[in-house]
Amino acid sequence: GTRTTGTAGGRFLLAGPRWSGPVPDGLTLLRAPTRRVWLIGRTQTNGAQDYPLVHRLQDGLQLRTLADWQAGRTPVAAPWARAGTPPAEAPVHQMQTMDVQTLFTHFARLLPDNPPHPEDGPMLDTLAQLGIAPGRPPDWGWLDRQAVALGRWIADHRVARELGRRPTVRGWITPPAEIGAFGTQYNLRAVVAMIGLGANLPADASYPAAAVDSGGGALNGRHRYRLHFAAKDLPPVRAFWSVTAYGSDDFLIPHPSGRHKLGSQEPLQFNADGSLDLWIQAEPPAPAQRANWLPVQLGEPFLLNARLYGPLPQALDGRWGMPGIERLD
Repeated sequence: GTRTTGTAGGRFLLAGPRWSGPVPDGLTLLRAPTRRVWLIGRTQTNGAQDYPLVHRLQDGLQLRTLADWQAGRTPVAAPWARAGTPPAEAPVHQMQTMDVQTLFTHFARLLPDNPPHPEDGPMLDTLAQLGIAPGRPPDWGWLDRQAVALGRWIADHRVARELGRRPTVRGWITPPAEIGAFGTQYNLRAVVAMIGLGANLPADASYPAAAVDSGGGALNGRHRYRLHFAAKDLPPVRAFWSVTAYGSDDFLIPHPSGRHKLGSQEPLQFNADGSLDLWIQAEPPAPAQRANWLPVQLGEPFLLNARLYGPLPQALDGRWGMPGIERLD
């Protein structure tokens, strides 16, 4: 990305923890901590006029085995998948339907190919006391399974508590600074794995989220809201920022306009003093305000997600934060 490698192109060798060998000329080694990796590519676009260029950049992305690259073989099809896994197939739902024996058997089988970090040593010792070891399915009796099932229920409770205890500032929850580099913060790792699979480092992107207005009331499309940025208080970013509305199912809200977000890439209308108002409501506002209208569903609860790409230091250390969402009626 631009923060780490600049704006030039590049060729990178993705290798697991046990791969060894010479790195061919022209490749930069990126060592993955496990043998299983996933990639999400993001390319900034400043509107429809940018789409042809963005599509050319996307078409230039190729993922090949090292052997295919050395032999000059081109992949038959790009290995990129469409975003948006149906909820019934999402990993968290698959996990929740497994009994503890099945769950930890899968876990044990995955460990040899996905070795834990060195700092996870104490946790491995704890797991070994429960009969869980790399490559060896746990040999549990009925009582053992019941005890582990109880532990799983307690863990689910702790994860829910971790989600509920996230501090809010003016109604917004900002992910902690440790996100993306978790260390041994297992509760935080579990929360991110459950709701997002993974996460960027805050230095690359920060995602404040709000489900309540500045008065603590739940956001709902039966009300009208204003999000006001003072002239010198716009989101401080190197790249761009946006605010997106989601339904209670965490999916985009259908709307005839096709508009789901507002941000620095849209032709927003600023006030005479340089401040900015975003209008969040189900019904269209006055014509003069419609450029800054973020539609939601009438009478339905919703959430707001802000995205700050390339956030500046003041957005990461608490000197700047999202303004409260003002309820108008």
